[in-house]
Amino acid sequence: MAPTPWTPNAYPPTRRSDHVDLYRSALKGEVRVPDPYQWLEEYSEDTDKWTTSQEIFTRAYLDKNTDRQRLEDVFRSNMNYAKVPGSDFSTIFVRSTSSPLSEAAKTSGSDDERFPDVIEHVKFSSIKWSKDSKGFFYQKRYPAPKEVKDGIETAGDVDAMVYYHRLGTQQSDDILIHSDKKNPEWMWGVDITDDGKYIILYTSKDSSRRNLLWIADLEENEIGPKIKWNKIIDDFESEYQIIATEGSLLYVKTNADAPQYKVITIDVSNEKPVFVDLIPEVKDANLVSVDFVNRDTFAIVYKRNVKDEIYLYAKNGTQLARLAPGFVGAASISSRRSQPHFFVSMTGFNTPGTVTRYDFTAPEGQRWSIYRTTKVNGLDPDDFESQQIWYESKDGTKVPMFIVRHKSTPFDGTAPAIQYGE
Repeated sequence: MAPTPWTPNAYPPTRRSDHVDLYRSALKGEVRVPDPYQWLEEYSEDTDKWTTSQEIFTRAYLDKNTDRQRLEDVFRSNMNYAKVPGSDFSTIFVRSTSSPLSEAAKTSGSDDERFPDVIEHVKFSSIKWSKDSKGFFYQKRYPAPKEVKDGIETAGDVDAMVYYHRLGTQQSDDILIHSDKKNPEWMWGVDITDDGKYIILYTSKDSSRRNLLWIADLEENEIGPKIKWNKIIDDFESEYQIIATEGSLLYVKTNADAPQYKVITIDVSNEKPVFVDLIPEVKDANLVSVDFVNRDTFAIVYKRNVKDEIYLYAKNGTQLARLAPGFVGAASISSRRSQPHFFVSMTGFNTPGTVTRYDFTAPEGQRWSIYRTTKVNGLDPDDFESQQIWYESKDGTKVPMFIVRHKSTPFDGTAPAIQYGE
């Protein structure tokens, strides 16, 4: 295959403006960042002309390659495979017949008919249902945006509020849960514990890994702006994320005095919360995720040397086992604490995606199994291998590298290779 002729510095010109973005940094305060190409973010005649010229230039270059169509056919053929959802793998849970959603589905006569409820001006928000399924909590960007040009909102994101929407009512009737007019740029996150006892409020003021952590007992509070919050963490010092609860005991992932993250417990039964380390920080591995599975077991993903490792821990913090020790790639866990199994979505260099299942009810040695794997046309993943090696940079820093090759490829420096990285 002959190389495509290339003429240097032949790109269409791109205009540079004097636009400057202003950001707020936890360490440096207000930071000014020149953004000369910000105008390309707007839908305008200039942007349209620029994208058109770029497309024409790119197409003209690609068409010079006499093997382009053959390459395109091969790429399309290799991409024609059933897509495993990967990290978006989800479990569908059917609600009990007593839930309002189930009753509404019965009366509608159709399982896929959309509810009439419409919630507008929602941004950067998750949806968290109350335990009784009669409504959900969300963050609303309010008031409605005023600066909209050609369908693009140009105003900043300020004055976020947390609301509760009761199913079957108008958005105008939604109940305000929390707001802070003194800090219009702060953002909120809401969660509900699995038992429905606590509502959790996370507050972030910028992009730093620090947040406030408040909780309130829904059995003792009426949903509304007068909720009495237990302000467990009321200073922006570290990041706190609740994993699960057992009565008044909270299991929390945090980077407090642990840059790589650890798991702690917080007992909120007394007026002053009690903090106890449960799974200490691992200095050479980042704690990516923690899930409670099979009622009393932690399924944990650590990232060590730019590859994920999967572990099981007991509720008392004792490490039980490592799963798939030979795996090289990225992993994410999908689970429910009440279920005796969980799924792991795994993506590596020799497969676009594999979903595995760990079943605690199966005999030892048979608990880990392939639930679904991706089939790629013309390729057998078992014909390839991934290997991590290390090399030393000029300043002595050890840098990891992954070598992916067909098992028949000689490993003596004579085979051609494509090198890429960040």
